[in-house]
Amino acid sequence: MVLLLGVNWLLLAGLFEPIRQYLEGRASFESAERRLTQLPLLTARGVAVLAFACRRSAVHSLWVDSTILLLSKPTIADFITTCSC
Repeated sequence: MVLLLGVNWLLLAGLFEPIRQYLEGRASFESAERRLTQLPLLTARGVAVLAFACRRSAVHSLWVDSTILLLSKPTIADFITTCSC
């Protein structure tokens, strides 16, 4: 979970850079306007790709014969809910 949070922060921090520059007064509103309008879509896309990759790797790791891994097996509904957001 910490790894997923760290990768999300690294990948998505660049999305907020034009907005940060505008808020600090180093850029005009026009340079940050497009990023502001696309921010929810771009953020959701980035998080969905990472969540999908994380879930896919978790499902494939369950082929290992281990009782600990079998206890944490994600359900199909959990997988669909995570990836459909």
